[in-house]
Amino acid sequence: MSGAPTTALISVAGNQIHGIALRGPAAEVDDGRHTVTFELEARDSRVARIVAQHWLGEASRKSGLPIEQARVIWVAPGCRSRAVGHRFIEMARTLVEDEETVDLAAVAAQIHLELHVKALITSAVVDDVSPLRRVLIEDDGNTWRPHHSMARALLKALFSVEPATEYARWQEYQDHVKRRNAITHRSQTVSLDDGAGSIAVVDDLWLWLTAAGRGADRL
Repeated sequence: MSGAPTTALISVAGNQIHGIALRGPAAEVDDGRHTVTFELEARDSRVARIVAQHWLGEASRKSGLPIEQARVIWVAPGCRSRAVGHRFIEMARTLVEDEETVDLAAVAAQIHLELHVKALITSAVVDDVSPLRRVLIEDDGNTWRPHHSMARALLKALFSVEPATEYARWQEYQDHVKRRNAITHRSQTVSLDDGAGSIAVVDDLWLWLTAAGRGADRL
């Protein structure tokens, strides 16, 4: 979906849709088809899925394209600020195309992952009336790296998953973290392939964590 269909999507949803991003095929999750990502407000993931599919169907109709039920790859809670949203992962996809900025792509991808891990965890405890909710949602001093002991403990408690032992590409993620640390702490550079690898594993890990949230009936 690009050009006129994208304009049609905006005309259908109006100011209810934010952060539209188009990208090429990612065979691991979408069978080689192009994907569109956007943000919307909904009371739960079921309603978000229904609204998104309706908008995409109407956009296809307005564009004269066949009306098919869109496959929703993932629905996940977003960050509270629309200014954040998917800004960092889209920034990473742009930066990774240039040898002069590919190192920043790995950093931006990690920022995206940590922001959305926080969104995933805090959304899961939004109805909690204990002091835990205040600590998790209001205290920005917490770390949200999936490999950090606190984040891993929270993911285990809330979603019954342990990324370090259950996520099949954990070593790839660890390699990405090493690259990111080398960039931020030692100003090292990375190759275009390594930058692309960082984005790919961050995308995949986020999909995996989101699926865990849905499986635990937390989204």
